[in-house]
Order: sequence, then C-alpha cells, then structure tokens
Amino acid sequence: MLSPFGWGEITLKDFETFFVGSLLVKPDLSHLETWPNLFISNKTFISFNWDLSDIKEKIEYILDNKHFLNEVTDYGQKNYFKYIGTNSKALFIKHFKKIIYD
Repeated sequence: MLSPFGWGEITLKDFETFFVGSLLVKPDLSHLETWPNLFISNKTFISFNWDLSDIKEKIEYILDNKHFLNEVTDYGQKNYFKYIGTNSKALFIKHFKKIIYD
C-alpha cells in the first residue's frame, strides 16, 4: 500500500493497512515522534525519500525479498494490534503517567 497523503503525513489508510496486514510504503517519518510508535522504518513500514529518489530501488528490493516483506507486514500488524487490543488501556495509562511524572 503506497500511503496517500491527506491532511498530514499520517492518514487513516495507514492504520487500515496495519489492520489488514498489508505492507505500508510511505515517505520517511523520522522527523515525527508519535505514540504509539507505529512507524518504524524497515520494521513496521518501508520508507522512501520525500523526493522519490529511491522509490524504485525500494520497490525492487521489496519484490525481490518476500521474506523481508512478510517480516515487516507481520511486525507492523502485531505492533498495531498491541495498541488497540485488550491491554491498550494499560499501555495508554502507563504512557500518560510517564508524561505527567517525568
């Protein structure tokens, strides 16, 4: 799934991609800090340069390395469900307390 841009770098399609277990491919997000951190380059999604200078190489690598593709999609989905699953409330409270008390 090549992530479309909406009102910002992150869109609902990104979350839908994690939900269904597809591969998310989108511009580099290293300038953003999010919680939960769902956007870990080469771990939960594949990033490319904003000027698209490396997108061809990234797509070729993905197509030639199915094992890597499966690892990224599996981890991306697992990481997403970690934060929307039954333990998500406890994770949020822990994170919120850390913000308040640190």
